[in-house]
Amino acid sequence: DDYTVDQAPTCTQDGSKSIHCSQCDAVTDVQTIPATGHTWDQGTVLTPATCTENGTMRYTCTVCGETRDEVIPATGHTWDQGTVLTPATCTENGTMRYTCTVCGETRDEVIPATGHTWDQGTVLTPATCTENGTMRYTCTVCGETRDEVIPATGHTFGPWTTVTSPTCTQSGSEQRSCSVCGYTETRGVDPTGHSWEDDYTVDQAPTCTQDGSKSIHCSQCDAVTDVQTIPATGHTWDQGTVITPATCTESGTMRYTCTVCGETRDEVIPASHHYVDTVTAPTCTQDGYTTHTCSVCGDTYTDTPVAALGHSYEWVVDQEPTATQAGSRHQECTVCGALGATETIPATGTEPGTEPGTEPSTQPSTQPQAGSTVPSTGDHSHLTVYVGILAVCVLALAGVGAVAVRRRRR
Repeated sequence: DDYTVDQAPTCTQDGSKSIHCSQCDAVTDVQTIPATGHTWDQGTVLTPATCTENGTMRYTCTVCGETRDEVIPATGHTWDQGTVLTPATCTENGTMRYTCTVCGETRDEVIPATGHTWDQGTVLTPATCTENGTMRYTCTVCGETRDEVIPATGHTFGPWTTVTSPTCTQSGSEQRSCSVCGYTETRGVDPTGHSWEDDYTVDQAPTCTQDGSKSIHCSQCDAVTDVQTIPATGHTWDQGTVITPATCTESGTMRYTCTVCGETRDEVIPASHHYVDTVTAPTCTQDGYTTHTCSVCGDTYTDTPVAALGHSYEWVVDQEPTATQAGSRHQECTVCGALGATETIPATGTEPGTEPGTEPSTQPSTQPQAGSTVPSTGDHSHLTVYVGILAVCVLALAGVGAVAVRRRRR
């Protein structure tokens, strides 16, 4: 069940182990046993280290006797607190010597110069507004001196005061004075630029006939910009006054006066009759028309003819027919009573297409029968009348339009 060590490991060589058969020399599951490595002792100093030289330490393996050497680093000097050989001054370096307490070796180091210890200084020359002054400092150790510049103080100016105020387009000036030496400094002030108002100002009011003008004004000076024309307002005419009344045949005069400037203008009042219209209606045989009579001077004329209406006939039975006796009928105008055509009404028993027992119609025929006579009016002028009516209407409309225009002008 357990492994058997076949080769024991050494400090530097691996060993091996395996499972052995208890009946023969057969082995199985051979495994490596790692080398153990050396087991070093505490070591022995072969050569001690000094302040400046390395030493040697030898270590021996307690198992196999193998050895190895290691360096013992040099210890370095152990310096004392040092001794001042030459003290440092304000401007010269000194020297400090250090001695090794082990080997007696020495080394020298520089003691830096201490530098001067300056006092608060004394003003030799005071500074002015424009000239530098001088400050002298003295070393409290060695008495060395050094001078430094006291910068000019610069002027102590008061506030700027206006000498010349700037305008919109012209520069101004202002000055200030030093409160120490009285020096005065002057500088220019830029023009302010125009301060344009938001709204237009009317520079010249328009009249009825002359244009006016408006512009944007500067609130600080008399400058203007964006000049624009204000159109003339035109006259405002009153209702007019009749200077000379018009008659039926002579023109009159109407004078209009402008309520703003008093300008006047005259207009003609056209001569005009004052017609009263009388309409004569057409009859069956007579044309109708309109009579225009001036209510002032009696002048008269007619127009707007309307053609005669013509008769409106209707049949009237004079004698009813019987089965054996013919009847009769005639046309009569329903408007004026004028008589028209007459015709015979056939006897009912002999009327073609009449079935026995059928009563003859008593309704008058709207068409003349054969043998009837229809009076001729001799009127063939309807087309001419209609054309005349159309022409009169056009002329009448033109006259009405002209009167309306004259009334608007008034």
